[in-house]
Amino acid sequence: MPVSVAVSPLPATTRGGTLEYTVTVTNMSSYDKPLNLAALCPDYTERLFPPNGGTVIETHLALNCQPAGWLAAKESVTFAMRLRVPTDSSIGTATLVWQLGARGPGAKAKFLVTS
Repeated sequence: MPVSVAVSPLPATTRGGTLEYTVTVTNMSSYDKPLNLAALCPDYTERLFPPNGGTVIETHLALNCQPAGWLAAKESVTFAMRLRVPTDSSIGTATLVWQLGARGPGAKAKFLVTS
C-alpha cells in the first residue's frame, strides 16, 4: 500500500498503565490515486521494547478502517491506539515500533516508563 505512517509523541506512562497515542496514515500514491481504506483495511503490529532489554511484547490487531472509507491522495486519517505497559516493566526509556501488516511502513518512538 502506498502510505506513510507517523506516530504521535508518546507520553510518559506508568508501569501497569495504558500508553495512549495516535497513528496517522497518509495516502502517498504517486499517481494521485485514492485508496479504499475500508476495503483494503490492513492489520498492524505493535512491538513494545521495554527499558533495560526486557521481554519484547508484540500484538497483532486490525485497524478500524470502516469509518475512514476512501482516502484521497495526500490525505491522512488518524487512529487512536492503546497499549498496556506490563506491571513488571523496568522504569526508564521504552521503544514502541508500530507497523502496518507484516512488511508495511512503520514508525518508531520512545517514551518514559515511570513507577
